[in-house]
This record gives sequence, structure tokens and C-alpha cells, in this order.
Amino acid sequence: MAVSFTLYCDCATGASSTDLCDEPGLTVQGATSFLTGPDTWEGHMDRIPSDAALGTIIQVCIAALICVGAWAIFARKRSELLTWLGLTSAPAGLIALAFATGALTAVALLQIPGLSDVASAPGTAVHQVAGDRTDVAALVALATVALIKTAFAEELVFRGLIAKRLYKRLGLWGGNIAQASLFAAIHLPVLVLPEARNLIGAGMIGFAFLIALVAGWLNERKANGSIWPGVGLHAGANLTTYLMLALA
Repeated sequence: MAVSFTLYCDCATGASSTDLCDEPGLTVQGATSFLTGPDTWEGHMDRIPSDAALGTIIQVCIAALICVGAWAIFARKRSELLTWLGLTSAPAGLIALAFATGALTAVALLQIPGLSDVASAPGTAVHQVAGDRTDVAALVALATVALIKTAFAEELVFRGLIAKRLYKRLGLWGGNIAQASLFAAIHLPVLVLPEARNLIGAGMIGFAFLIALVAGWLNERKANGSIWPGVGLHAGANLTTYLMLALA
């Protein structure tokens, strides 16, 4: 759904408190301006695919460096990297079902009056990446952000790196509630959006908690610790949300 945050400055619905997403701090547009000189909105829109690709690469690299660094420090001698992070195989049917569940949930939630306004407000990923454009380049850029920059990178850090450490300390249910709470907490900045200063904003944070909880349960109970079902769930929700908002 559009409540997903990227990992170095913004997300689908606002700026992340981790500052590992799209909004304040280092933004893709800001980075491009630094390299190429003063920017204009029109110039930014012309660079949609390259900006989305650059942001995705930066985000995935940061997520990977965090995960590999933690593994090298704490687990290199006793566990294989991919297993430690949950990057193991999972049933394709389960991943597809998770993707479809995320997509259908997003469709249902976007019927709530006022939710679309929050999810596509200035400062959100949909607005920053595509603006008012609906051409192929803009839609491909949105898909890249939805599937890789947010869904994969966030699942790698939260359900791969963080959740698995919490499960060992707190058990599955305690750890799952803890990791879902952390995931919801990074979405709290959505409440600063004028459109979200009501129950809609609180509901979106609640959805972030729920999707994280379900992703953790799917991974551990149904996929033997693989994070791919969670990636599928997250990707289905984000991709559907982004495209529906862009094409509305």
C-alpha cells in the first residue's frame, strides 16, 4: 500500500524518520541537482527513469551494506549470509498468493474516502517520482520504486535483518509484534502531511503495522524463514497503490 517508506529518505506516504527514504535530506532530485546544476520541475520530469533508477540503486546499496556489515560483525563465523538474512527459496505459489493479497488489500483500502489524497500528496513517492505523468516512463519508474526500492530493500532490512534477530530474543510472536511496531514507527512522519492529520493518517500507520505482522508470519510459518513471501506481499500492495494513484 502507499504507506511504504524507502530506506534513505521518503516513501509512499511521506518522509521516513530513519531518513533512509525519498524526502528530507538526500533526495534523488537533490543529488541530481548537485551533479548537474540548478534543477527545474520540468527537467526533473524529463529524467524520471534515470532518477528512479539512481534512487533505487542507492537504496538497495545502503540496505545491502547495512545487512552485510551486521552479518560480518555478528554472524560471519557461524551462519551463511543468505540464510542469516532469509534470502532463501520459497514456494512460488506462496509468493504469488502473497502478492495478490497485497494487491487486493490495496485496491480495497484505496476505496476509503480521503486515502488517495494522502497517498498521493506532495512529498510522497508517487508525487515525487511521477507527478502528473502517466506515460510509460513514469509508470516504469513507479514500478521500479515499488518493487525494488521499497518492497525489496525494506523487507531485506526489516524482515531479514531486524525481525530475525528479534525472533531469537523474543520468540516468534513477541519478535513479530516488535518488528511490526518498528516498521509502523518509521511511517509516523506521514502524520505531518496536512491531508493525514485525521484518522486516515492513523489508519495508514496501522496498516503498516498489519502488513509487517502478516509478512513476518508468512515468512516464518509458511516459508521456513524465507523473506520472499513478505517481499511479494509488500510489492503487491505498493505496486497496486502507486499505479492506481498515478492512473486515477
